[in-house]
Order: sequence, then structure tokens, then C-alpha cells
Amino acid sequence: MNWHVLGDVSYQKRNLHTMAWNIELSNKVVTGAPAGGALALLHRHQMGRKCLAENKLLLYTNAGEPLATITWNESCLVGMGWVEEELLLLCFEDGVVFIYDVLGNFVRSFLLLTSKLPLEETIIQVYIWGSGLVALTSAMNLQVCDTVHAFSPAVYTMPTGLSEERLAITMVVLQPCFSSSGLVEVFLGTADSSILAVDVNGPHDQLIHGRLPAPVTSMAIAPNGRFLACFTLGLLTVVSTSFTTKVLEFDTLADSRLLDMQWCGEDSVLLSWEDCLLMVGPYGHWLKFKYRAPLFLIPEIDCCRIITDRSCELLQRVPGPIALIRQLSADNPSAMLYNTLEMCKVVDVKVDHVRSKDPPGQACLSAEILHAIQANIAAAAVELTTVQQKCYLRAAACGKAFIKVSSAYTENFVAAARKLRVLNHLRRRIPALCLTTTQYDRLATSSLMDRLLARNYHSLALRVSEYLGVQRDRVIIHWACVKLRSSVAHKSLDGQMRPSMNNACLKIPCYISQIPIVTTADVLGCRQFAMALLQSECSMIDQVKLLLAMHEHELALKKAAQGKEVDAIYLALICTERMCPWMTRNTSPSSNCSSLFDTIARHEDLSNLLRVYYQSRIPTASSRNLHNFLVHHNAGRPCFKQAGNLALRISYLQTRRADRFKKLREVISLYAQGRESQFQRRATEDQVALLEFQSDLEKKYGTGCFFDMSLSETVYNLIVLCSTQQKRAVDLLSDTNRLRRRFKIPDRRFSYLKLTALAASGQWHALRVFSAEKSAIGYAPFVRVCIEYGQPASEIEYYMNRITIDNERHSLRAELKS
Repeated sequence: MNWHVLGDVSYQKRNLHTMAWNIELSNKVVTGAPAGGALALLHRHQMGRKCLAENKLLLYTNAGEPLATITWNESCLVGMGWVEEELLLLCFEDGVVFIYDVLGNFVRSFLLLTSKLPLEETIIQVYIWGSGLVALTSAMNLQVCDTVHAFSPAVYTMPTGLSEERLAITMVVLQPCFSSSGLVEVFLGTADSSILAVDVNGPHDQLIHGRLPAPVTSMAIAPNGRFLACFTLGLLTVVSTSFTTKVLEFDTLADSRLLDMQWCGEDSVLLSWEDCLLMVGPYGHWLKFKYRAPLFLIPEIDCCRIITDRSCELLQRVPGPIALIRQLSADNPSAMLYNTLEMCKVVDVKVDHVRSKDPPGQACLSAEILHAIQANIAAAAVELTTVQQKCYLRAAACGKAFIKVSSAYTENFVAAARKLRVLNHLRRRIPALCLTTTQYDRLATSSLMDRLLARNYHSLALRVSEYLGVQRDRVIIHWACVKLRSSVAHKSLDGQMRPSMNNACLKIPCYISQIPIVTTADVLGCRQFAMALLQSECSMIDQVKLLLAMHEHELALKKAAQGKEVDAIYLALICTERMCPWMTRNTSPSSNCSSLFDTIARHEDLSNLLRVYYQSRIPTASSRNLHNFLVHHNAGRPCFKQAGNLALRISYLQTRRADRFKKLREVISLYAQGRESQFQRRATEDQVALLEFQSDLEKKYGTGCFFDMSLSETVYNLIVLCSTQQKRAVDLLSDTNRLRRRFKIPDRRFSYLKLTALAASGQWHALRVFSAEKSAIGYAPFVRVCIEYGQPASEIEYYMNRITIDNERHSLRAELKS
């Protein structure tokens, strides 16, 4: 056993891979993706300075196999690092951040320095953590991005209160999941030997000036977020991230410059110099490892990867189950079961003979054996070497031979074997994903598949998905998209690959959506291939969306009409409307759009829904589109009546009278073109005439009580106005009679209007004059208005005596008495 004792615990250092590269790391900067991900290598002189020549960044696997090369020109690179999605971030001095995948493909970019900041402000230091990035500017402000994987990452500023007189030397980030506030918290080591804790609420000085001999030059936070390691002038200090407890103070007695400091798991700190690696435990115990070449540390949640010129090593604390079984002088049931593994090779008869015995304490012994079986299964799951994994699993199987175990233990055994088979395959030189069991359990299956697909390991991803029982549609879709891009990139292969791609994609099960393949094919210019695949898409709404994205609006309309789904039809109609500019003008469609609206005309559902859609948007000034549609393309039948009704509604939304008259004349013109709308034409003409008459009355008499009134209200108001403008009573009555003749008001209706107007305005003398004429309504209404407005008995009796019908007169007298 290659174990290294550190106090009460042991650590093991395993050589995972011998590097395939022939690179010296003495002049390189190396950073690695979390969870056993890829490596990024850069010449040290390219970091922090602007180079005139082309800059190159190399991507490798943990076995030293090349993955990709990333190039850029002139810009000054300030920092680089990986996020959990295995995306590489390159941050430049001008605030631009480029994001690349593991194969060097550009993903997206965003800006850290917004337009609100001064032009001379630049980025001087960067810290990249699980899903975000924090940058320190030359003005000592922090630019923070919490979610770099978003399509448009949001960036905000956190002031530090520092200045050129008090600079920040080093920086580390406490992730939101570990901070008490649930927000990003940044620790800044300052030039005056203190540490600032900065969050969105502002900076908080921890006031530790006297507790550190010099400014902190390096900081690292434990994977659990509980402890902060600080290094200065050879002194290692570990404190809680709340700065309330000092955990450790260790003097390394080093006088050379520290190259790196990282955590190895949660309870030890690694410090690297040019020729050695120092491990310090929680109680001051330490281990020293000699190296002949430069090394780089890549921290993980439970271990640390060590990258050198020749190898990729893993340094981790010996897992608990393995330490329990294989520690020296172990006499617990788990170790005894492992040590007596050879006894399980006896023939089945002897095993049955042993099992047939029922010694005293059999129940207690069974419990111990069950615990030992479980411990050996757990040890196999966390073991890195395949030979040792088999030994633990055989020991567990041996224990199962002596007692009856429940199905739960059998399921644990099978799950451990399945997990180990996947992990062992991932740890091979290809793909060289150096995952521990803890990292594998923390990494979701979807994330693992994403990593394999990002490397284009489709065959392996397909086998893993089938073995783990997860859906394989993502693998198939990704494979097809990659093949399409490869076909377009290599024109010579296009003729050979296209038929095979057709056959392969058309054999994809119908439950797998082929939208990404169709989209990719369309973007790459393979329109016929995309249309062929689209026919096999199960979802009609998805077909419509893709056809619209491909600008196949006519086909989208036909598909939507055939499917008879309202949402799909509306989607196709709205996108078609936006494409055709003729819809916003009073003209017929252009030649490019005529076929689209011929399609609409042939489908009554399309026509009806488009009309309903436009009608619902009338208040939003979209009426012109509906007007054009009703006149030109209402299923091939112009609907002048509905167009006129629409124009009539619009006319009454106008605030200026001139605009309303103009719109109403358009209404008359539309009604006149339809055989079924002649009545509406005449009514509109009468309404226009009435409005013009009312407008003239308002100008003539200087009042605003006529416009937009009904015909009856206009007559009523003219008669009432005689009571206040007595000098112009003759003109008012003349206009009343002119209005009566123009609009042919019936005698009975006019008599009622005049009677009620005279009574309401108190023109009782004029009422007597009016009663002298032959009444079309009789005299009973005269009596009733007198009673209603409280006229004396003599006035009532005057009109009562003019009633010739006895029953009517007696009835009125009875009402008067009551």
C-alpha cells in the first residue's frame, strides 16, 4: 500500500496517466476543469501582457492527448479558468470574456465593463468559480457575473472602498451556497495586511492587521466553504470563513516564492514550490513530496489532481471504507471478511456444510457479516484500481454465501458494479475523465453525457446511456448534428455521407424530436435534407415553428390549416403578416406574398382566425391590416360590409371632427360597393348629414349641446334652447322644422318631443300655442305633463276639457284625485 500517514489519517497518491505530450511545464500556466475535466495550457509570457504575434492556448485531456487549439490576436489576457459545465473562460484586459467548449469551439462572449464605467478602467485580476466570474478592475471595483452559462449573462458592480493607496493583492470567492447571505462574497487580501469581505451590501474589513506579519499573498477556500487558508512570508494560517476562529497556524520555514496553494479535500492544504509539494493537516502534521519538475495543482471536492511534465496524479485521503478494511492490524468484521477471501473458493458442498450449522449467537454474527459485506461493497465503489475493486467485490460475494441477505444488499452490489464499470471506462486514456466516486455521484448523469458529447464520443455515450438506463435521444441528435457539420466542412465527403445521413436520420424512432437536426441542416444550407426530415417530425406545432424559421411561410400555413390547432394557425398567420409589408398599406399584395394569401383564401379557418385576430387588435391601431384583409383577401370574397363596419368603429375613435367626417365618407364608399350593405350606406349618409347639421347648429348658436346627439335629442335641445335664447326663438323653431323635414320625423314622434321639451323648459305659453294646433297624440299627454310638473288646476282643466273621449277623461281625473 502506497499510503502516507498524516496525523491520524492516511493519504494515497496514485499515478492516473502518463502524459502523451512532450511539453515542459516550466514556462507554462495550467488550469483544469472541475470533476476530472480537461486541461488548458498557456505560455506564461502570454498572460498579463499584449503580444503582437498570434497567441495560442492548448487544450489537452488528463492523459496529455490534444483536444484543440484556441488562438487570439493582440488582446491582453488577464485570466482563464473553467466552470462546472466544462466551459473555458478567457478574460481580457478590456473586459471582454470569451467562452469556449472543450473542443475549442466558440460558444459566446460578454462584457464585464459596461458603458457606465470610465473608459480608462481595465481588468487586472480574475477569479473563476463554479458557475460565475469575479473581476477586479484598476479602480478597485469588483465586476461580478453569477451565471456565465446564461445566453446573456448579467454583470453587476460591487464597490470595495479600496484605492491606489490601499490596493488589493489577492482575491478569492465564497460561493453563494456557502455564504450566510446566499449571495456571492469576495475576500480581498489588501496591501495593509488585512482582509476585506465584500458583497452586494458593501465591504466589511475583518480588522486582522495585527494578526498577520505581512500582506496575504495567496488564499484558498475549502471545498465545503468553511475554512480559508492564507499564506504570507512562509506562514500558513487557516481561519473560518466567518473570521471568528483560527484553526491552524503553521510556519513552513520557506524563503522562496510560493507557486500555488490549494485544498486537498476538506481537511488538508497543499503548498507547491519549484521542487516540492507540502501537505499540511488540521493539527499541524505535514508531509513533503519531492518533485524534479514543475507541478500544477487542480483542486477537487474530495482530492487534488497534480499535473507534471510526465504524469497526471491524484492525491486524496484514503476513503473511509478502504481505511477500515486495509489498515494495519485491523480486526473488525469487514477486514476479516476481506482477509479470508481465499476461504470462499472452497467447493459449494463445504460452504453448504458451514451454513448448515447454527451456532449460538448466529443473529449477532449475521449482523456483523452484513455490515462487513456493505463495507466491502463501499470500498470497491471508492477504489481506483480495477484489481483491488474485484477483490472487494469478491469479498462481499463471499460474505453473501454464508448468510441470507435481503434484496437491498443485492441491489447495492449490482449498483456498485455498474458504477465501477462506467467509472473504469471513463478513466481510460480515452476519454481520460479522472472521476472519483464522490465526483461521479455529485455529477448528474445529464452532465456526464454532456461531457462525452462535447468531446464527440458518441459511441461511448450511447453505451453509457444504455447501460445506465437513460434516454439515448440526446446522443443520437448530437451525433447527427455533428455528422452534418462534418459533411458540410468536407465537401468531398458530401456525396457519400448525405445518403447515409438520410438513412440514419430517417430511422430515428418517432418519439425522438428531430428539431435540432432540422435546424442544423437548414443553417448549413441543406434545405432539401431538412425538409425530408421535417416530414417525420411527430409534433405538428414543431413542424410549423421550423417551417417559419426556415421562411417557408406557405408550407407553414398549409401545415397549420391541416392540423386545425388554433395556436399553430395564429403563429403561422402572425409570422406571415410580419413578413409581408403590404399589410400596412392600402394596396394589393406584392407578387412575393400573393401565393401566401392565396393559401389563406383557400382555407376558411385561416381567413376566419386572421379576421378575429385583427378585430381583437383594433384598439392598438392595427385596423389598416384588417381593412386590407377584408377588402382584398377574405377567403377570396371581399367583405365590404364588415370592412365598412370596421371603418365605422374607427371613425368614432377619431378625436378631430374633420378626421371623423373623412372616415365616415370612406365608410359610405365601402358600403356602396356591397349589395348587402345598401341599408348601411343610407344610414351612414343620414348620420353624416345629421352630424354636419349639428355642427352648423353649434356654430350658429354658440353652444356645444348638439354634436354626436341623436336626432331626437337634437330636436329636443333646439326646443329647450328657445327658453334661454328667446330673441332667436323663431330661428330655433325654423331649424327644428327644417330638421323635421330633412329626416322625415313622424308627426307623433315630433309631437311627443316638442311636448316634453316645452314642459321641461317651462314654456307653458308656447305649450298652449302648440295645443291650439291639431294634435297627433291627443291631449292626454298634455294633462300628464302638467300634472308631472305641478301646474295649477286651471291649467290642467284647460287641457282636460279638450279631451273628447269620456273614458279617457274620467281615467285622468281619477289619477289626479289619487
